[in-house]
Amino acid sequence: MRACGKADDLTLARDGKPVAHLKFGTEYCPIESLAWSADGRWLLVENLGEDTSSSAPQSDYHIVDASGQEVIAAGSGLNGAWIPGRDVIFYTTPRDTAPMPWAPKHTAWVERLVTFDVATRKTTPVTTGFSDDMDPVLCGK
Repeated sequence: MRACGKADDLTLARDGKPVAHLKFGTEYCPIESLAWSADGRWLLVENLGEDTSSSAPQSDYHIVDASGQEVIAAGSGLNGAWIPGRDVIFYTTPRDTAPMPWAPKHTAWVERLVTFDVATRKTTPVTTGFSDDMDPVLCGK
């Protein structure tokens, strides 16, 4: 299976023959990256987020099955990637402000680390409260 993304167009092909053609975002919100799950059943599509800004950039994530028949909105944020060996992605939520616990009249930028499970279609927070998880990475075994 092969995936090719250009601007807002995604083409899936098997043995050199197209099996699906899909559109994501707009010409102003192009596809930025594609990543297959470890088993090749799902494709993570990241396009420039519709609500992105220079002070709070973000991407929109979609998951597409290998046939191109099912498209699942998986959320918006940054640093999206597959968790190895699972049909689950992780990403940080869009940057927002929250009151500082020790000084509620003041706010600070916060992001949360979340996971999205393809099977259940549920987003689950990994971090809660006052947190800033700007660069999540997976560590080796």
